[in-house]
Amino acid sequence: MNIMKLFNAFIFFCFLLFSMGLYSETVSESNESINRKKVEELERKVESLSERVAYLEDAFRAISGLKLSGYFDVYMSNQKNKPNIFQIGGLELDLIHRYNNNFNVAAAILVNEDTSLKTGFIDYTIYGQTVTARGNLLLERGIHLQVGKFDVPFGNDWEYFQSPSRITFTAPLTTEKIMDGGYSDTGIRLLAGFQAVNISAYVVRGIDKKESYGGNSYGFRFGLTPLNNPYLLSYDREKRFEAGFSYIYDVDSNGAKSEEAFALDFTLSCKYFFVRSEYLKRKNVMKVEENGAHATCGIRFSHIIEIPLVLYFRYGYYEIINDTTAGYDDAADNDELKDRLERFTLGLNVNISDISYIKFEYSINQSNDSRFINDEYFTEREADIQLVIKF
Repeated sequence: MNIMKLFNAFIFFCFLLFSMGLYSETVSESNESINRKKVEELERKVESLSERVAYLEDAFRAISGLKLSGYFDVYMSNQKNKPNIFQIGGLELDLIHRYNNNFNVAAAILVNEDTSLKTGFIDYTIYGQTVTARGNLLLERGIHLQVGKFDVPFGNDWEYFQSPSRITFTAPLTTEKIMDGGYSDTGIRLLAGFQAVNISAYVVRGIDKKESYGGNSYGFRFGLTPLNNPYLLSYDREKRFEAGFSYIYDVDSNGAKSEEAFALDFTLSCKYFFVRSEYLKRKNVMKVEENGAHATCGIRFSHIIEIPLVLYFRYGYYEIINDTTAGYDDAADNDELKDRLERFTLGLNVNISDISYIKFEYSINQSNDSRFINDEYFTEREADIQLVIKF
């Protein structure tokens, strides 16, 4: 009897162990299934998160590749026959977008009474990094091929069309008269800048928009910069010395010569002062000739007495010869018709934290020719104050 009870107890114990093992195995399989599902769910979440990260990386690249800058300026002037002494110079927005495949897009939009596209081009950087919407690209080493509208490299004032870049308030007479306020055109150009040499060559619609309508202009500028250091991190990254020669040959729609122009320019710059000068000459097939020159000198007091201002002086002249279209008759019967304008300028440029500039300028315009003194805006003694803020 006792043996039967022990046997039954043993059978029950074995059944209990078997049941527990079976349950444990079932629970283990169930846990494995749950864990597998959790792992699959985590994998899906990681994959989704990776897609979002990739999207954000692309968006960040797009945003970080876009650079926006510009400036705004207002000024006061006593220039004759202006509607008011207070004038808005304009708001310029410069946009640059850099891609990862050496392509760049740049544009400069000027907003005032009329909105205009000052420059806008596609840039392919063969070598180098820097690209700007306006001004000089050749301070750093690089080779750029550009298609679109750009400031034409002619002389040396083309680098200072923007108000923050220009030390003076007014442009020199060479730019104002000979280059019609600043020459920008549409075409294709190649810029190549090295430590001691820079070259630019271009084909554009045409500098002469009257006589050669439908033709094109072909030009180049060659500059020597033996003292230039492209890795300089000092005060203004200006060229220390440059001598340049520029040439433009313009043809009409039939391929015949319409006009030609050339320029010689010189720049010398150091911590304490700078000198910029250029000589420009244009002559068309009607034998109308324009020529002019300027010399601009400045003293940087920021490196002398630690006051952030520049005192500058400029002399410039402009001549136009044999232009009978306007009916001026200042020349004698046996002399060539020559009209001449001279300008003396004295000014002060105050730098406020490298984001704003105040310019005080006084100019004396001298001429004995009716072409200039009868102009409605001709002011013999002109005073100007300009405030420029860049961003």
